[in-house]
Amino acid sequence: QHLSRALADLREAIRSPLDTGFFCYRAIESVRQHFKEDGDKNKNASWNRLRNALLVDRGWIDAVKQFSDLSRHGATIPVSGKDRIMIMQHTWKVIDRFCIYIQNGFQPLPKAQFPILSDTSDDTQARDAPL
Repeated sequence: QHLSRALADLREAIRSPLDTGFFCYRAIESVRQHFKEDGDKNKNASWNRLRNALLVDRGWIDAVKQFSDLSRHGATIPVSGKDRIMIMQHTWKVIDRFCIYIQNGFQPLPKAQFPILSDTSDDTQARDAPL
């Protein structure tokens, strides 16, 4: 169910240019729901589990989040075409990795095959990493 919701939000991000950041971040948040456990007192634990399992640095996700914060509260954020592409690429990579995580029986991704995605990652490296 988390993957279905994430994919639906990605579809809406494509359809709604003004709300790309909102829908992309919500897609990532849907994936985070999978990593919640009973007894979690706050979101940090599930975010940490997501980042560790999918090998994604917080900065990679924060690059998307910065374009969602104001829109989640009803404000409009101007987003350039270049930023929109970056937002969607970052989000798709997280969702790609979640699909692989599911396909591999909910096992963390192997570091040898998947370089950690970070805000300082070379975008070419991130795009060309194995799916």
